[in-house]
Amino acid sequence: MIVDFINSLTATSGTAITFAGLLAYVIAQGIKTILDVKKKWHFERNDLFDGGGMPSSHTAVVVAVACMVGWTDGLDSHVFALSLVLAAIVIYDALNIRYYAWEQARILNTITAKLSKHHTDISPTKFKHPLGHTIPEVLMGSIVGVISAVIGYNIHLRIIELLQHWYRA
Repeated sequence: MIVDFINSLTATSGTAITFAGLLAYVIAQGIKTILDVKKKWHFERNDLFDGGGMPSSHTAVVVAVACMVGWTDGLDSHVFALSLVLAAIVIYDALNIRYYAWEQARILNTITAKLSKHHTDISPTKFKHPLGHTIPEVLMGSIVGVISAVIGYNIHLRIIELLQHWYRA
């Protein structure tokens, strides 16, 4: 029974992949929150979950997952190919689509602020920005993702070693 459990942990790595993705998100959002607090000199709970900014947490998660899938299932697996395609789509979205939505939000904020000064029936709307990411933010997110995958993979191996040692003892 225990041997089957240990063998299933070694054969399937879904938990390790999930852990690496979550770890990447927590590290990226933690860095982003620290940088926001340093810039604004105060903490807001929403900073923990906001999109945009340095580093890209979306990129960190998909890179961590892709690395873990590659290490655990092999670089020639179908799942790894799928994770690479998903990572490319998410990174493209962060760099392009969301970035241009951010630019439009900034422009709309400027327009509504100017219009509201001359027209009392128009209230200045604050569209959320930043939404997208710059290339350095995505690169830092990728680095966080790789580091998180290395940490997640090593923790996964240590847990297996501990379980095997515990079972033999």
